[in-house]
Amino acid sequence: MEIREKIVNKAKEHLGYIEGPNNDTMFGDWSGSPKQPWCASFVSYVLRNAGVSKETVPLFVSCTKGFNKFVEMGRATREHITPKAGDIIFFIWKQGEFTPDHVGLVEKVEDGVVHTIEGNRSDKVQRFEYALNSWQIYGYATPDYENTSAENVENKKADTAIKTVTVKVNSVLRIRQGASTSTNKVGEYHNNDKVDIYEILGNWGRTSKGWICLDYTEEYKTQAVKGGYVLGLYQVNTPSGLNVRKKAINGDIVRAYPNGTRFDTYELQENWARTPSGWVCLDYCKLIRAY
Repeated sequence: MEIREKIVNKAKEHLGYIEGPNNDTMFGDWSGSPKQPWCASFVSYVLRNAGVSKETVPLFVSCTKGFNKFVEMGRATREHITPKAGDIIFFIWKQGEFTPDHVGLVEKVEDGVVHTIEGNRSDKVQRFEYALNSWQIYGYATPDYENTSAENVENKKADTAIKTVTVKVNSVLRIRQGASTSTNKVGEYHNNDKVDIYEILGNWGRTSKGWICLDYTEEYKTQAVKGGYVLGLYQVNTPSGLNVRKKAINGDIVRAYPNGTRFDTYELQENWARTPSGWVCLDYCKLIRAY
């Protein structure tokens, strides 16, 4: 999947997400800025979980600081350009303001209209539309997604590997920049190499160096733990919401996910999963998509 498509799909997964009291969100928890305005945290979360490295898009929780960082990188503009899907769009709410008030992601551009997905609009994740020449558009960041270097790809390693696979090839297994043979080659593995996998998309797996086709490895299917759960994208499925705990089973409650909240999982302990905000019991959730 092309990186810009992956960014948009990751943003769409969270459409309808509603914040808790006092700006309480999984995105703020993840970014280290809990209970704060979270539009920038949402953008940063989506990009990082779509596989964009911190060198390509540094974590930012302030719209002004984020835009200024992109200016320093030579990846920002105040012009009314026609952006691409996955570009970052900044807004002002009063004409003549000198710094941005809000930020979102471009979903697509059609017939002179830019379609966006934004967090922290009326306390939720929503779609919006703007004319390309709208005064509300402060500017854009246009990250160099397509040319992320092999060095930066190595920095995408997640906290915990999903599994370890063994390479089984007659010659070499190419490492790709993305989960497709159409992306650039960034390295190679050899027969019988043991490789940790941190994310799975279809028959592709993300390693510490980039993506490989898992058809050329052994034992690559995600193994379910006790209770039949696997790593993936889940949604809270209980009207009363779901407590999030500091650790599995008997950990202190740190917050609650409202019913319908979608979240990624990074580690499993029987029927418990580690999410961006803490540990939850998956018995009260439904699986949206396995990794």
